[in-house]
Amino acid sequence: TDNFEGAVKWNPNSSGWAISATRAYGGTYSAHAPSSNSNLMIYGPFDLSAATAATLSFQLWYYAPKASFPPGTPNTAGAFLVGYSTNGSSFTFPYQWSGSPSGEWWATTFDLGGWSLLGRPQVWIVLGTSVLPGALYSEGAYVDDLSLTASVPDTTAPTTTLSVSPASNAAGWNKSAVT
Repeated sequence: TDNFEGAVKWNPNSSGWAISATRAYGGTYSAHAPSSNSNLMIYGPFDLSAATAATLSFQLWYYAPKASFPPGTPNTAGAFLVGYSTNGSSFTFPYQWSGSPSGEWWATTFDLGGWSLLGRPQVWIVLGTSVLPGALYSEGAYVDDLSLTASVPDTTAPTTTLSVSPASNAAGWNKSAVT
């Protein structure tokens, strides 16, 4: 989990992301990517080789007003991207969102099993922004309360240990009920 307060686990200081007090879903800070191309925040590698399920969830505030520049292009100014890599260098972006023309917080959850990442020993998750050439808008994307969860089966049998304090009973026996 990362709420971008205090020590940060994700790497927001790479590729244009920064910690910001301008907008926060909870607390004082969030991660912020300004409106430009190639702003990537990457987390990994982590191991999903034994996972039976995995999800990525976070709060997203993304301002992307509609635009028609340049002519003949899709009617958005940019996109918020969520993707992954299994080698740390080539990224696939199965999710792209054009955002909100007014700016608001959205609860966002992704099933990483749907992206065929379960069973992989190394996975990187990436969040980013992209804009059309020449199209700029004021704030970009904010991410807060980020959580990556994996379910792994518990296959280890429980163990227990009993110790007897020599000060109370040097012989190792007890004459009353043991809890």
